[in-house]
Amino acid sequence: YHHFEIVLLEKFSDNEPPPAIALCTASPLDPPPISQFRQDYLRFWPTGDAARYLKQGDKIGWGILFPQDEDSFIGNNKEQLIICYLTVNRTVGYVRVLYQPIGGFYPVIIAPSNINLIQMDFSATQILTEDFTPEQIKTIIADARQQIEEEREYEQEQEYEQEQEQLRKSPESIDQKSTISTQLIKETSYEMSSTVPDNNEYDQYYPPVKSTTCSII
Repeated sequence: YHHFEIVLLEKFSDNEPPPAIALCTASPLDPPPISQFRQDYLRFWPTGDAARYLKQGDKIGWGILFPQDEDSFIGNNKEQLIICYLTVNRTVGYVRVLYQPIGGFYPVIIAPSNINLIQMDFSATQILTEDFTPEQIKTIIADARQQIEEEREYEQEQEYEQEQEQLRKSPESIDQKSTISTQLIKETSYEMSSTVPDNNEYDQYYPPVKSTTCSII
């Protein structure tokens, strides 16, 4: 099924929340994903402000759309982008583009302790609306790929900054700076000592004094 939904049979409130629905992988991704386009868990729990737009008897569901242009990536060591969408009374209210995880997503229903009844409705296994015309699908995927590229560039910048920070803190970098400082001190000392006259009468405790020449014409 590309879409599943449940019916909110029981009354709910802030203290007694309704069920939550989710899309999740068969097992958590390890290590945990950093990219917002690589997720193993996508949940909608109508609490807080979201609960104000729902009432007893409403339907909420998750669906997945597999763009045809992305099918060519399957089997070519490339990852396929899919469109996950949330429905409220079979109207699309939220869209999220993700990479298709290995094994795919599975529907999950989470029932709080106050919930005793949950009804699933299988009369709409796929939602077709004007939001998912071929042009809309291409636009959604194109926007997602642009964000993926920006995300990749940001990650590369962060990795470069971390490498530079490690180089600044590494022992080799400290030794190199120490060597450079020593060389500068030696060169400076040499320049200063070259101004001292070389004679046996020079006293190191008294600085040299410049002499003044007077010419009488």
